[in-house]
Amino acid sequence: MDHRYQSSYNMSVKDNLAFIKAHGVEAFTKKQYKEYHCSNCGELKSVHNGKCFKCQPIQKLVEIKKD
Repeated sequence: MDHRYQSSYNMSVKDNLAFIKAHGVEAFTKKQYKEYHCSNCGELKSVHNGKCFKCQPIQKLVEIKKD
């Protein structure tokens, strides 16, 4: 899993866990916010596709039909 995240998303799950162990969850959260915030609105962006959850709503892969 770590290899996939490194190659696909330029982040390491192992490095993130090591950072949390060394510095705590609060420091990790602050670091992640600095790296993954939207420059337009300040909200968080997805680490997977870089889209802002507020400015760029994610489309559903499958639409559920309502009968």
